[in-house]
Amino acid sequence: MACCAIKHCKNYSTKKDTPKKTFHLFPRDTKLANQWADIVRESRNEFWWQPNTWTCICSDHFSVNDKYTTKSGHQRLKTGAVPSEALVLSSENDDKQESKRVEDHGSIVKKPTAKQKRSRRVCFSYI
Repeated sequence: MACCAIKHCKNYSTKKDTPKKTFHLFPRDTKLANQWADIVRESRNEFWWQPNTWTCICSDHFSVNDKYTTKSGHQRLKTGAVPSEALVLSSENDDKQESKRVEDHGSIVKKPTAKQKRSRRVCFSYI
């Protein structure tokens, strides 16, 4: 399952309402891949973030001019395309989302339960 690396994007490949969305792996060109990574880091406000082999960005974050359709109907990115659309939410939306998260959980950082302490999958829920 591919999911978009941009922070507030909820698109993933198996989602029923995203059939026309495409997911693009980071380019092989190191310089271009670094540009993409910088954009994702800024959108996530996580400057230590690193992409892995399967990290991708969905088609929502590329302009229409960066895409083309092949003869077989597949959507592709033009060479040198860089994510530029819907990269961050407005600060008002961020504030609402942050306050909702605090309301939902009582605080941003919760004390892990005994089961969570042993699990590797929940380690990011404490950050």
